[in-house]
Amino acid sequence: MPSAEPTAGGAAPVRLTMLSSMADPDFEKALDRHVRWRIRDLDLKDRILGQGLLDLTAREAERAAELIRARGLSVYCLSTLENRVLFTQGMWGEMMHFCECALAGRPASRGTLELALEVMRVYEAALLSEGRRALVEN
Repeated sequence: MPSAEPTAGGAAPVRLTMLSSMADPDFEKALDRHVRWRIRDLDLKDRILGQGLLDLTAREAERAAELIRARGLSVYCLSTLENRVLFTQGMWGEMMHFCECALAGRPASRGTLELALEVMRVYEAALLSEGRRALVEN
């Protein structure tokens, strides 16, 4: 993912991606909710204009792409393992860092288990929230 610019407080904002269908079962409403939540990166798997990612016709895929572009959103398909290339592209930097560290015999500083746990806490909270604001605790 592109780097985020630091905020006024000096810390870079965190960029999240989440399944579009977690925001709303209706694809267009889900996109609008992503915009309101300021989540710019979509993870597409199912409920895309009523279809799964792999079941979209070319016309449906083009329509989905138009809706996404119109809202200034981008797509990282991390959950769709059927499209393995798309899966690894979304995680390429973390995987490369881990491999370089393993080859050099030093611990990885990105993509740590602590980060994975934090991401899963956010993911679980979003999944259970049914679209409402949720508190994520450490």
